[in-house]
Amino acid sequence: MRGHLRDSELAEIEANFWAKYAIAPQVLIEELGLTTIEEISQRFGTSLECASNILNQHANWLRHRHGDEALDASILELYARGLLLERRDEKQADPAQILQ
Repeated sequence: MRGHLRDSELAEIEANFWAKYAIAPQVLIEELGLTTIEEISQRFGTSLECASNILNQHANWLRHRHGDEALDASILELYARGLLLERRDEKQADPAQILQ
């Protein structure tokens, strides 16, 4: 995605960062009460490996989240308005209802 032609440590770090903040924000995982790799994978359409990385980062986020309340609130607001979700298939909930 960022010009990486093959697997590299940097590419993996960037992919994990992308997953953590764009695909499955930690605050949304907490808000939705997702606690397993399978739940994260199903909700966000990721591989199980990616979901495992996201869940591991979630544990770190819980310990260090206190400085990011404004960012977390903004992310939740965007998701609540449906601005950051897309319909992946017919089984996926309507984006506006994701936090209800």
